[in-house]
Amino acid sequence: MDNDEIIKTHLQSFKTVDRDFLKDKDCLICLESVDLEMDQLVALPCNCANSTYHITCIIQLLKSGENKNFCPHCKSVYQMPASIVPIEHLILVVPIVPHVPQEHDGFIIRKLTCALLFHFLTNSMMNIINICVSTGFYDNKKQPPELQAIVLFCFFKLLLNYIFVFYSKHDIAKMERALLCSYSFQSVLFGGIIYSLIKIKNDKLTVLLIINNVLFGIGDLIFRILGGYYIPDRIHVV
Repeated sequence: MDNDEIIKTHLQSFKTVDRDFLKDKDCLICLESVDLEMDQLVALPCNCANSTYHITCIIQLLKSGENKNFCPHCKSVYQMPASIVPIEHLILVVPIVPHVPQEHDGFIIRKLTCALLFHFLTNSMMNIINICVSTGFYDNKKQPPELQAIVLFCFFKLLLNYIFVFYSKHDIAKMERALLCSYSFQSVLFGGIIYSLIKIKNDKLTVLLIINNVLFGIGDLIFRILGGYYIPDRIHVV
């Protein structure tokens, strides 16, 4: 089997050509119609709008010079074994792993730990104040059911904070998930507080709770921005 036949066999191992896709399509290499026998066509892995070509045209393109293993339409590079086409005629698709110092993960863990502890400390204080303010307004009266629900959820958030701290020890991915879950839950809780305050219609309580939540929320956000962290992508494909 000569080299052209080997290349043809490899090209035919790509995704099967879709007959419906071929309607009104031309090969962008020879500009002839691709309405031929299916075994004479190749569908390149890029799957772009003009990803189907004559196999003979692709073979000629690969042999025409260096770095020709790409789709003529979208320029996406596809892999070809160096044993089939000389290595100097290929654009290599190589994963590049950036150099990361050994202490990098430890540094990220320290920064995330600071963000996590600051968030959970301020968040716990905020929810404790939410509970104290909410219960203090109705010492001699029965609390509205909406406010009772808010107090219950604030207690639950305090419990979650401690669970998140123990769950995420020294693990970057777990720390990020814990922070995301905490922010998401607190955002929903804040929405519930606003809804409850609208139903209760207690202006003084509304002002105190909103100021408490907004101030602590802004303080947490400022801390995250000032002490922001950056985790580089582990793999880049070129």
